Amino acid sequence: MSGRFLMMLAALLVSLAVLVSVMMLSVRNMPEIAPPIGSARPANTLPDHGFLGIEMGTHGAPPEQVTKIVPGSGADRAGMLAGDLFQSADGKPVANIQDLRKITIDKQPGDTIHVAVKRDHQMVEIDIQLIDYVDLALLRDLALPEEREAARKRADKFLHELNTEEAAPSDGATPSDAVNPPPTTPTEPAP
Repeated sequence: MSGRFLMMLAALLVSLAVLVSVMMLSVRNMPEIAPPIGSARPANTLPDHGFLGIEMGTHGAPPEQVTKIVPGSGADRAGMLAGDLFQSADGKPVANIQDLRKITIDKQPGDTIHVAVKRDHQMVEIDIQLIDYVDLALLRDLALPEEREAARKRADKFLHELNTEEAAPSDGATPSDAVNPPPTTPTEPAP
């Protein structure tokens, strides 16, 4: 195989590794995905309901306070701000994230939810288009520069190792041996 083909293949593999890494980080870091108690969602499936793209009541804030807006999410595009205090969603009172989940669990990505928040002692009404889980996960991780940098470093290290192995296998091994090393048999310790 030509070196150019191998480099293109390596770049494709690195891109795939970065995407998988982003998705895995998303699953671990999303406080908004926990199903409400009594939810019938089967285990090990992605949620199929819509998401606003916010965090509420974290870091010691009151439970109804929006503490984080995911850049590019429906909440961000609609103008919701960190610090807004939830009052209602679709006419139902919201005092915490669990109340909000009970309302959004039956909504689909693309649906619009009407929310009322208190901002600077004034009521503000906002219509927010919900997004799906995968979009939310990607937006969250793209907003985390330290995660992007870590993924970039892993990709650079992988490419460096690939280039080093391809350049000169000094022990007579072929490049395919580096990817799939021959099995080794364990040796017994000397008595």
